[in-house]
Amino acid sequence: MAGYHSRFVPLLLLAAGSLWAQAGRQPGLAGEVLLPQRATETESSRSNWLVTGVRISNDFDDNALSDDRNKQAEMISSIELHAGWLVSRPRFNWMTDYRFGVSRHQQPSANTSQSHLLDTDLQLRLARRLTVHLRNSFLESTNPLDRLNGNGPTSSTNVFDQPNNSLLVTGVRRNSEQAALDLTYTPGRHSLTGIGGSFFMVNYSAPAGTRPISQALASTNSVSGHAFYSQHLAPRYWAGIEYTAQKFQAQSGQAQLLVHNALFTQTISTTPERVLSVFAGPELSTTSPNFSSVGRPGRMLSWSWAGGVIYSWKGQRTSMVANASRRTSDGGGVLGTVRLTGVSIDLKQQLTHRWSALLGASYGHNQLLTGPPGTISTYSAATGLAFRLNRSTTFDVRYWRGHIPAGNTAANTLGDHNRYSVALAYDFQSPLGR
Repeated sequence: MAGYHSRFVPLLLLAAGSLWAQAGRQPGLAGEVLLPQRATETESSRSNWLVTGVRISNDFDDNALSDDRNKQAEMISSIELHAGWLVSRPRFNWMTDYRFGVSRHQQPSANTSQSHLLDTDLQLRLARRLTVHLRNSFLESTNPLDRLNGNGPTSSTNVFDQPNNSLLVTGVRRNSEQAALDLTYTPGRHSLTGIGGSFFMVNYSAPAGTRPISQALASTNSVSGHAFYSQHLAPRYWAGIEYTAQKFQAQSGQAQLLVHNALFTQTISTTPERVLSVFAGPELSTTSPNFSSVGRPGRMLSWSWAGGVIYSWKGQRTSMVANASRRTSDGGGVLGTVRLTGVSIDLKQQLTHRWSALLGASYGHNQLLTGPPGTISTYSAATGLAFRLNRSTTFDVRYWRGHIPAGNTAANTLGDHNRYSVALAYDFQSPLGR
């Protein structure tokens, strides 16, 4: 599709599901500016595809209730159906995907669980120099292992507009929605500018019969707006600035947080397969207590910095994405608003024509900004092998390890986990005409 797109895209691959989701597709890069396609290629782009499939898996978790003192293992058998529609025309690209999963639990207290995921992405060229990009994702799930399998919203929203995925709370019902809209204008061949806004909402609740942790769960919503400008300064170098204002509101918290940041962005592409993106700048946080709070101080201002770096490399058989970032975010259902620092690396190696290997590791540190002091640090590592039986069928095995170090002041709903998964997936693509 013609036009530019300079918004930051998902950066924090700190949850187990993200490690596997990234292995299946090449992610965008923070600060990266996508160059316009040639007119001949754009005008001839017409396709219409139906994508369907099914995934059957058996998953084992050695600490299903996230209670390190009283570990309880859980075996979950799942089946997931999905159907998607991909449409490409000279002036727009549209993708929509719906997934429905049913899981059978070994524990009598939670015999079955369901999950629904609806993801849509529309890019529309309104005029030669004007492009609009709309994304929306909705997830409802009671399966604690959904995120291990990579299920979750995947829209390419700004990293600062994404919910906190560094904390994996199990045994709860999770409802989330993300929406984003960007309007990009190209004033010249070597520059672009734009504005946009986004929204996300994450709600957590404890299903009946599970560990009573609902008092600790913090549902959060966020609304943000942004403006950006980017300039092509050299054949392989882009630089720009971006301003973002974002408001966080935790339902269980006693304060609202308004965050302003101004970031300098730059992207260096030494080759089409090697791209380095860097973004950094000052950040101002304003904390305002709710009217219902008693004995709370008035409005408080705090200066900090936000930023990150992403390096992407894709070879003939090997691909890698390594990144680090620091930003303000929600508390992932466990804390209020936090300052999140994260580092992650993901590798994919094509061993043979049929065999491929996956490897990922991540670290996240959450420091509470509102409410009582609290911190949570998390470590995770994942590995796996995939074998392609034929063009449409894949068999894979996975292992994921999550660790919460001792001394975390707010980790009462989290715990260490060892998880194993064996799955068989079938995906079918069928053209629906030109």
